[in-house]
Amino acid sequence: MGVEAPYGDDGDRPADATGSDMTMLHPLALARSTNTAAFCLCASVLVLAAVAKEEPAVMAAGNRIATDMDMDGLSDAHELVFGTQPDSSDPDGDGYSDLEEYARGSDPNDTASIPTSAEYAMSLGACQVDGKVRLLAAIYSDQSKIGLLRFELGIVYQGQVLRIPLRSLGTPQAFRIQPSDPSDRLTVVEIPIPVALVRRVGQVNFVTILRDTSLGASEPSVCILPLVNFSGITMAVEQTPATLSVIGGRPAGIVYRPLAGGAQLPSSWNSGEICFQQTSAVGMNGASVVLEVEGAGCVPMDTYCSPTSCGAGVGRSIELPDPAAVAGG
Repeated sequence: MGVEAPYGDDGDRPADATGSDMTMLHPLALARSTNTAAFCLCASVLVLAAVAKEEPAVMAAGNRIATDMDMDGLSDAHELVFGTQPDSSDPDGDGYSDLEEYARGSDPNDTASIPTSAEYAMSLGACQVDGKVRLLAAIYSDQSKIGLLRFELGIVYQGQVLRIPLRSLGTPQAFRIQPSDPSDRLTVVEIPIPVALVRRVGQVNFVTILRDTSLGASEPSVCILPLVNFSGITMAVEQTPATLSVIGGRPAGIVYRPLAGGAQLPSSWNSGEICFQQTSAVGMNGASVVLEVEGAGCVPMDTYCSPTSCGAGVGRSIELPDPAAVAGG
């Protein structure tokens, strides 16, 4: 697996030849929109019949632009958002780097939490640096799937899954990092997103899909990363973590994690807390689940919370992509 072919399209293949129902979209149309009405998509203008090669070249990790103190493949800015340690590549000493554990879904800070056996896996996150939101896809493949996986990027808007060519967003970077097993493959893909895109639209639901192109392939790996604008601050929307303790139990809900550091946040925001909103599903809209916010408040967690912005969500609804629907399942 890598980000050279067969990641992305081969230049001769129609955009839907992978079996994906993702419509092709050029994201500059989103950045130029100034309100919801202008964001309505005109398929005759935006849908492309075919795509050229869009994969970034794979480079040595030492050539990356972002600062990576411990050289584990996660930039320092990403590690601060993810809650990992920027000065240690394996702080729990279990033999798996922060990046590999992040890609494979285990806890980099818990020695007892190690990656489970899987042929491939992926995680998607982001940070905000210098006016850019930097998406980061961490991709793992064991030796049996090298060269057989496709990486796809898109958004979900008004229930539709819209595919985005990587290079239309800026200049993506890709790096290979040594995994615990040298015969496996671990790749980082960083994609810059203009902050103005989220501020103008209000909510942008990014999705990445890792598909096995071999015969009899298993289900694809799907990652969802909704980004919203809270008073000028870009926030990642996450399903309530299992470890989040809420008085009275752990009701279904979502949390909002700021992608910028404390120095970039208003002084009115509380440190050591996160915005939690209790939600209930009230319907579906295409590939999205419609959630109604029933309650909200700042709860303890090692990040930041705006009480005013958090509480303002009560009584409103939010649409979040459904991974199964996005994958076409």
